[in-house]
Amino acid sequence: MIAKKPTIMIYTARPDEALLREVCAGIEEEGVLYEVVPAMVGDAAVLAAAASDASMLGSGVAVCGTTIALHIKGMEKGKTVLSYERASAAEARDAGANSARVIKRLPFKMGD
Repeated sequence: MIAKKPTIMIYTARPDEALLREVCAGIEEEGVLYEVVPAMVGDAAVLAAAASDASMLGSGVAVCGTTIALHIKGMEKGKTVLSYERASAAEARDAGANSARVIKRLPFKMGD
């Protein structure tokens, strides 16, 4: 039997690797597990919604090129909690941290 782990799912489509590392680092800093799943193509909002549906924790992130989106299970499809079209490294890290903070019911990080 394969047990599903409580992780934040990160779906990617041709991600900027530096930004993906920052998203992962933000999640790690909050002490939550994550799993990265490559996709061939996709819109960030759609992939984030699919990632949240696949996550046991209900939190999903998408990294498509330099676009990052965060979606929480139960939200309307196509809507995001937050998204950045040309994310900076700091925004990517905050997006990762916020995907974990929503689960932990902590206030979001909103930059410096």
